[in-house]
Amino acid sequence: MNRFAALLDALLFTPSRNGKLRLMQEYFATAADPERGWALAALTGELVFDAAKWIFYSKPLPAPRNPLILLRRVHNLTLT
Repeated sequence: MNRFAALLDALLFTPSRNGKLRLMQEYFATAADPERGWALAALTGELVFDAAKWIFYSKPLPAPRNPLILLRRVHNLTLT
């Protein structure tokens, strides 16, 4: 994934279309098979994570059930 991140970084800062095509050609020629497939899916917008939905991250976290943790949080709020 570090190589893919480097590819994205290079694509972002390469202004010419031919330069971007050359970067992608070099990446896909040297990347391993599973990584190449993931990269192609990500670049074409076909990468979908069914298990990770935005609704899971938009909900607030539940309050702690341990009274000591809750007491410590309340105490920290009153001191600041």
